[in-house]
Amino acid sequence: MLIVGDFLMVTPLLMQTLGKRQIGYLSSDIHYWAQKMDHAIKMPHLLKIREYKAYNATFVFMGLLNKNAKSFDIKFMSGVDEPNPYIGTMIFALEVYNNLKNYSVCTQSCQTEKFCKTKGRTKLFNKGKPFTCEIIMNMVEDHVVVKTKFNNIMIDRAKIKTKYPIWRINQIALNGGIQLLNSAVKDVTPIKFYRKELTELKNYGTIICFEAFIPKIVEKFKSNYLSFTIFLRHDPHVTNKAVKAVLKIQFDIYSGYYTSLGGNVEYFRDKYSILAMSSEFDEDKQIIHQIPFGTGVPIFVLIYSDKDYYNISINGGDYIHFPHIVPSWAVNLVEIFGEISNVVFNEFDVISNKCQALTNNLPKFKFDNSTIRVKSKLNEQSEVIVRGAIPEYFNKTISVNFLHGAIVWNENLGHTVFQMNITKNCSCFDSYTVYI
Repeated sequence: MLIVGDFLMVTPLLMQTLGKRQIGYLSSDIHYWAQKMDHAIKMPHLLKIREYKAYNATFVFMGLLNKNAKSFDIKFMSGVDEPNPYIGTMIFALEVYNNLKNYSVCTQSCQTEKFCKTKGRTKLFNKGKPFTCEIIMNMVEDHVVVKTKFNNIMIDRAKIKTKYPIWRINQIALNGGIQLLNSAVKDVTPIKFYRKELTELKNYGTIICFEAFIPKIVEKFKSNYLSFTIFLRHDPHVTNKAVKAVLKIQFDIYSGYYTSLGGNVEYFRDKYSILAMSSEFDEDKQIIHQIPFGTGVPIFVLIYSDKDYYNISINGGDYIHFPHIVPSWAVNLVEIFGEISNVVFNEFDVISNKCQALTNNLPKFKFDNSTIRVKSKLNEQSEVIVRGAIPEYFNKTISVNFLHGAIVWNENLGHTVFQMNITKNCSCFDSYTVYI
């Protein structure tokens, strides 16, 4: 026997081989042992998970159904700690209720209706017994099919489709008459792409800078083509509302091809390499440039926002421009898909020397005196105090906005959690979400 790792030597009190009967006994009494070892996690419980950039993944939960259990639920969410009708999305939920006799599965991300739901009855959920629940997610074309397996038995009617991809899941909430012993993710089929959430929204300044490598195209007797795309996205974190591309930059690189004519080999280039810039907020707007580089080379890209347009620099070259269709603070997510590798975003913990050299002398975004960033989540005990002086002759409106996904009030973007307007004669309080 070989033992490796960090450990302390202890003297065993009892050693014996367990027979089938004893293993069965321990399995039936796992509830007792889990409580003795203080291992079971009681409800409610929130699992914050890393993003699984995958076409397919199976989420496994092992635990115990309480002896007095009447209901429980497992909810997969995006951008929110708990389901609510305004912010974030409940991507998938398994709900067991009616003294564990009935179940339902639902998703909040269908395009045709607010909730898609299916339900049924089963005898699979046995009180006081251990369980294994598997939530199986598989991408099929433009949607994800979600199936549910309980104690290795597939629940036929617990199947549903969602428009949200697997990598949008960042939190799982469990609640009800269960105790969680362990959880895992298996059968992951990864998607190769790069993703970065932007926690600081900006009116101007550096939106993103990254280094990467463009692989070399192997020359063949046919057209050689390579493509990758940079998306600057707006994720509204609003229930049942899709993520949209504020700016899309698509690189199409053609290296030409060889052909054999009468025994002579000749090289042809029938297309030129281009980059095309567009926005999903204005589908008629498109700007195209030729690409000044080939393949098998490193690349670094800077996207900087000015007052009226984006400045894009590739490998330190002159800026190319794309006008603002919506404010640049709408960008809170960057994704890069396609034939590109070794992407390194310039961050506090991962420094890109080339990006540092490009951005050091650029103006840094700062809020004016009328706006502050909330650095920690507010709760029921939080207090926000606004101090100021009202002039003697006051004939304007004082407006206070608590915003989510925005840094200034906008009728089309973000969520106004709370709004207070004060005039000389009255005051008004409101809260609303944009659903365009």
